Amino acid sequence: MENKKLWLGIVLVMMLVFGIILTGCPAELDEPATYTVWTGSFNFSSTDSDFGSLQDGYFLHKELTQTSFNWEKENNFQNKSQYVWTEDQLYSYFIGMGFSSTTAKTESKWLISVNHGLIGVREGSTLRLILK
Repeated sequence: MENKKLWLGIVLVMMLVFGIILTGCPAELDEPATYTVWTGSFNFSSTDSDFGSLQDGYFLHKELTQTSFNWEKENNFQNKSQYVWTEDQLYSYFIGMGFSSTTAKTESKWLISVNHGLIGVREGSTLRLILK
């Protein structure tokens, strides 16, 4: 009988220790979502059907179909830089392009909300684009 009480006590202590170990383990942090984007600089052309009317110092965003995205990637971004960025990294990229904090936040949220999108910023004779 005493042997049973001893084993029961050992099992209860082991369960208590195991429970403390489990509750003491920190939960794994979720990794932030990432998005594959391409960036590039191009010569601005007023004949461009998407960005030709863009005034110097302004930007424009455009949602793309899968077909348009594939065409852009194969024709305009084939040899351009590809990145895997979080929303915060997109925000920082837009800040680096001269966007205000509010606009950078709005545009990074817009870009991650669409399947495929293109944002262009005109800087004189240069058109800077980001493709997702």
